[in-house]
Amino acid sequence: MVSPRGPNDVQKLTGRIAALARFISRSAHRSLPFFRTLRKAKKFEWDPACEKAFGELKQYLAELPVLVKSTAGEPLWVYLSATEGAVSSVLVKLEGSTQQPVYYVSHALKGAEIRYSGLEKLALGLSDDCETVETLLPISFNCGAHQQSIREDLNSFRHENEDPWKVYVDGSSSKDGSGVGVVLILPAGKEVKLAVQFDFRASNNEAEYEAVLAGLRAARNVGATRVLIFSDSQLVAQQMNGMYDVKDKKLIEYAQEVDRVREKLTEITFEQILMKENEKVDTLAKIG
Repeated sequence: MVSPRGPNDVQKLTGRIAALARFISRSAHRSLPFFRTLRKAKKFEWDPACEKAFGELKQYLAELPVLVKSTAGEPLWVYLSATEGAVSSVLVKLEGSTQQPVYYVSHALKGAEIRYSGLEKLALGLSDDCETVETLLPISFNCGAHQQSIREDLNSFRHENEDPWKVYVDGSSSKDGSGVGVVLILPAGKEVKLAVQFDFRASNNEAEYEAVLAGLRAARNVGATRVLIFSDSQLVAQQMNGMYDVKDKKLIEYAQEVDRVREKLTEITFEQILMKENEKVDTLAKIG
């Protein structure tokens, strides 16, 4: 295959990829550069990103994995992947001690789907698996009830997400290293704990900012949109609330990164608490 020279060539290419989708791992993700080129209103441009994706696709097709046949009643495993622009999955079966691919499913995100959280994207991918496998695989695949349960759980999750999540954060820095602790509390009261170890040295204030970033990213990744962050660092809490100016060059970079992350959330409120109210997270930070 030669590189496309116009929109019609790209459309033919994406059509061929769609026809072979069940054989191609992450086909929608591989096609994203081609879709972007087709959506451009200006003059057609086959840019380096398209050429790179095209070359990787050809290499993949030259070494295409062999799919195996599944039989009725045997268990299948599903592996899910979600990126910014696509969700993908593979169904595999166990042959001896080796897992062999049976079917690939891929879905390019569009419209509101692009704004889904990581968890919502994975749920969408699993729902796609149920629909695709029931329709196309020549085996008995009992997925309907599970698919309904997935959708009910997702709707329940979205409803719960209308209330703010509480996120307690703390950073720890010493001569031996640095780390952060995070405790996410769901509106229903369940807790998620996180301890992170750094592979770099950080000052006390830098560790506190790292803790805020870890808390925001964790909340975003599990689908929270409204977040109430508690920190015992007066400096960080007041800087995030706009009460203190950020003057340190390194902390300015941290504050800018926090702003980038908070743009993906609906509402964030920072609140300073006493150190004794943050003991649980402080312990996690020291473990980190």
